[in-house]
Amino acid sequence: MRVAALLGLLALQAVAAIAPVREVDSEAVLLANQPLPGFYDGYTFFVESHNRIKLYSPGGQLVFDTYLRPETIPHVMSIAVDSAGRVAVSYLSRGSGAIDLLDSSGNSLGSIQTGNYLPSHIAFGDDHSIWTFGLYVQGNPGNPKNYMAVRHYSPNGSQTGSFLPRSLFPAGLEPACFGWQEQGIYVASDRIGLLACSGMSSVNPEWVELDMNGNLIGRWQVGTLHKRVALTYDGHVYAQDSANGSRQIFVLERASSGFQPVAWTIPGWLCGAAGDELLFSDWNNGPMHFRWYKQP
Repeated sequence: MRVAALLGLLALQAVAAIAPVREVDSEAVLLANQPLPGFYDGYTFFVESHNRIKLYSPGGQLVFDTYLRPETIPHVMSIAVDSAGRVAVSYLSRGSGAIDLLDSSGNSLGSIQTGNYLPSHIAFGDDHSIWTFGLYVQGNPGNPKNYMAVRHYSPNGSQTGSFLPRSLFPAGLEPACFGWQEQGIYVASDRIGLLACSGMSSVNPEWVELDMNGNLIGRWQVGTLHKRVALTYDGHVYAQDSANGSRQIFVLERASSGFQPVAWTIPGWLCGAAGDELLFSDWNNGPMHFRWYKQP
């Protein structure tokens, strides 16, 4: 009986270990034939008709529903939200790249013009500065074959640095070629993480890390895990197998140079990280349900 009781207690502890920290029924609704949402630090966003942005808070409430620059109908590429609620939106408009800054009601706070450089992916740092992972606009004459794919902007929009030469990657797709719903740049407490295309196909990307000064830390092959990646604030990298429906979770073991499976089963799809917690959701039509978990 004592053995049975002990086994029962261990089983309860195992269940408790993977119980969600919290759950939220969001006002965000996933409909059939609708573009999939993007996620950033617990926020959820939809982009419709290239420039209509619906942003939902980590608590599930609608933050704003607005059209970005309706007079030009830009093509939104990426969205990020900082700790003060300021929103950055990168986009392509009339052959040029830019980043618009919005307040928590969707009102304009200014714009950063990036010219031939398209900031495909953006993220905020702790100091409210903006990190971007991008490429040069295709087809514009005079674009350099080698360029710095990562840029850093101060909170007021001044460029303070550029890093990661294109020449470090093989010929083929541009490193920052993933679509907006697949986050390509992440900021942790001590590093920048990038999900980069490498070579002629997007199915074998790399995970690339830079320090806060833009110096290369390391590069690792991701493989078929690439559509579900999360960098926690304390620097752990998780990925979910998106190829065969197993939803297996992997963690980056930097010393062994690869992603290793975790003995951890969670229902739903990995949507990213919020601080040091991992965010999951089910992909059923209707209101979206989110769950936050502590790391395994």
